[in-house]
Amino acid sequence: MQWLAEFGTLPTVKSGGRAASVGVAWVLVGAAFLLSTTTAWAQTITLPAALYRKQPVRSPELLPDWINHDDCIADDVLSFPTVLNGFLGYTLEVWAGADDCTTVSARFPGGECWRVFTAQATESNFNVQIPARSVAAGFFAPDTPQNSSPSFETCSAATGHQPLSYYFMLISTGTSIVGKPAVWTDAGIDLDPPAAPEDVRADPGSGRLSVNWSASADDDLGGYQVFCDAPSSQSSACQTEDSGAANVAPCATASAQETSAVTAALKNGTLHSVSVIAEDEVGNFSDPSGVACATPVASTPVASTSVPKVPPDGCSCRLATHPNRDPFMFGVLPALSALVALRRRRRNEKARSTATHGSASSSTESRT
Repeated sequence: MQWLAEFGTLPTVKSGGRAASVGVAWVLVGAAFLLSTTTAWAQTITLPAALYRKQPVRSPELLPDWINHDDCIADDVLSFPTVLNGFLGYTLEVWAGADDCTTVSARFPGGECWRVFTAQATESNFNVQIPARSVAAGFFAPDTPQNSSPSFETCSAATGHQPLSYYFMLISTGTSIVGKPAVWTDAGIDLDPPAAPEDVRADPGSGRLSVNWSASADDDLGGYQVFCDAPSSQSSACQTEDSGAANVAPCATASAQETSAVTAALKNGTLHSVSVIAEDEVGNFSDPSGVACATPVASTPVASTSVPKVPPDGCSCRLATHPNRDPFMFGVLPALSALVALRRRRRNEKARSTATHGSASSSTESRT
């Protein structure tokens, strides 16, 4: 404010009998400058907590703010309910890129960022809509006009797993940014499906199949889905190796680190086919793997041996059964043998006692 004080001491001139202070005029000019500067600082852009889209929003583990192959094919639209402050007279632009799109060089032709939205800022509540195909087209050709309508063929190109950010900016003239831009991070594009699993095999069990496969080669693998086909007669999938897996619900799932899964609730004695599909972190699906076939079979029940419980006195009289042992041979017969031996021993003891007493009586009679 020192310069205002200095200007306030400038000489005055008289006009029409009134003194007009040149210093006061400079004060008014300075105030207008400060007001315009304050207004420029007041430009703000407030983004929503979550975006909206035409396609169903994916679960958090599938990177819902990213664009995958199905989003591009369906020409999905990302919607950002945005609140603007101090916007009058400016243009709202949104640029996408992996670099800092606030720099002029990034937004020049040949730069790493591309414009995906532009409109005159006419109201404070502004719904910014970004077509998925515009993001995809700009990724391959950043100089693609923003108002063009890319075809679905754009979605067939390879992008890899590419993180992106969206930069919301108020532009005054040319490339001049007014106020502070807002940035939406944790976004990206991935149009590439993972490779299909290989070497699928199925081992039968009772009412189930144990399915194994070789891992899919993908840097952002999210997991696997196993699909079952259980016809009432001979499976056509097992004859033609055409699983039709995309038309049914998965009968088992596995994480990205697993290469096996067990199906359940399958009918014994019926030929079942299985196929495996890989899924990446964005929700892109691989082609179905080759088909493996097997027939679940009911397992033969096997009696288990039981360990007798020992009572507190340490004695146990309960016999354990064994599937290969005859109960008569290992239960009744030993008991009968023990009883016969006991009766024989008692009979022998009685005979010896009788013989002893008889001998004593004969000796007495002889002495008499």
